[in-house]
Amino acid sequence: MPDSSTTLKALDGFFSCSGKLFHVFRRQQAMAHYGNVFEAAAAPSEVADDALKASTCCVCAVAAVGCQYAATLFERSVEKSFYDLARYHFEVMVEMYPLDAVKVCTLLTMYNIMNKATVALAYVEIGLGICRRLRLDDRGYCDPSKNPEDWVDYRRSWRTLMFCSR
Repeated sequence: MPDSSTTLKALDGFFSCSGKLFHVFRRQQAMAHYGNVFEAAAAPSEVADDALKASTCCVCAVAAVGCQYAATLFERSVEKSFYDLARYHFEVMVEMYPLDAVKVCTLLTMYNIMNKATVALAYVEIGLGICRRLRLDDRGYCDPSKNPEDWVDYRRSWRTLMFCSR
């Protein structure tokens, strides 16, 4: 994985460009995942293995798209490294954190949409399938285990996937 300063620069690239257009992760959410990843790298951590993999997936998905938007600041190998790590840990997201997996699907769709349209559509379908299963597509439903603000946040990711599916 690229170092912490490179990762932070890629996250900033995302939030200064794409993050304004397509709501996926709030900056504070991405920074919490960033903290989990780089604190665990600096010292043994209390963060569970699956939680660390999930945080790595989230950070890398945001950073991969950020690298695309700030392309002059990053070598292609850095962008690809972020993308490959996000894909590698994606299965943990789907199994353990399906709501955040919707957000990662949205980011992986955004990453692939220009160069690999078929791959992008596959991530759209995976994400929309998770949304249907969790009832994110039901306007009148709010998961009782989530606060309404977070639920609206997840629904925004669903809307972005719907936009990309058209």
